[in-house]
Amino acid sequence: MGGPPMGGPPMGAPAGDAPNFILWIVLGAVNAFLCGGWIFGLPGAILAFLGKNDWDAGKFDAGRGKLKISKILTIIGFVLGGLGILAYIILMVVGMSAGGMRSY
Repeated sequence: MGGPPMGGPPMGAPAGDAPNFILWIVLGAVNAFLCGGWIFGLPGAILAFLGKNDWDAGKFDAGRGKLKISKILTIIGFVLGGLGILAYIILMVVGMSAGGMRSY
């Protein structure tokens, strides 16, 4: 009768709430489909999904590790996507100011 209460967290479960895997799955998918970040966004979403599966299976360290890599890849994808959009805008402005839109 002096043991741990029934229905508590599984043995080895971390304290606190589970990380927000769904957020990083969605952000990775948005990065892949809207920002053109296929190289970083899609693997980021897949790793977040695999990390969630590991977490649900009780492999908390593996889940955290995959989520960390997912976050890094997704953020890199957003940064490179933003730089690509910025470069495109700069090239369009420079092209228009150089007379690239003349009509003959």
